[in-house]
Amino acid sequence: MDYLDEQLLENKRKQKKEQYRSLETGFYICNELVKFGRVTIAPLSLSIVLPTAFVTMPQSMVKVKYQSENRPQVIKTSLDTRVNFTFSLLSQAVKPEQIASLAKQFRTVVQRVSPANVFYDLKEERTVEEVPLCWFDYKGYAVDEQIYYIMYVTPWGKGKLLHGTFNCRFRDKDEWKEAARQAILSLKLEEGDNNS
Repeated sequence: MDYLDEQLLENKRKQKKEQYRSLETGFYICNELVKFGRVTIAPLSLSIVLPTAFVTMPQSMVKVKYQSENRPQVIKTSLDTRVNFTFSLLSQAVKPEQIASLAKQFRTVVQRVSPANVFYDLKEERTVEEVPLCWFDYKGYAVDEQIYYIMYVTPWGKGKLLHGTFNCRFRDKDEWKEAARQAILSLKLEEGDNNS
């Protein structure tokens, strides 16, 4: 009888995953419906569709979690801080046709810094505004856990480059990958001080 109950539960989980597969419907992630909504990150002149429960990580926590001086400028995080989207705007003019080679350079740097990382896809896609965006994903290692990362780059405004990451526990990779990819591709330029 337990086997049948387990099969029924598994079938229900599969149905929910098929039913909730977009930013509009939400995603069924780790047995929970995660809803998404567009948020504006004014200091970086961008908006993005993220999980509605995510918050901006306080600077005090950012300094602990990202000890390098090159820490991200803005981090949106789950309440338990296990799932993060990071954003940094760099003063670097990049032509759309250069974005793939730039992503390869970023991947090479990440590989040199941590040779144990395992790399997967490298793809060029377009944001909702038809701006080229290149991303790659990989498995990295924290002190006590394996981490799944998606790193991306895209031209941003006039003479800027948007660089960001998504990360979660590696064991949750298959739960989060498509939701994170769709979120990253939802990036939109919002008019602001950073574009002049």
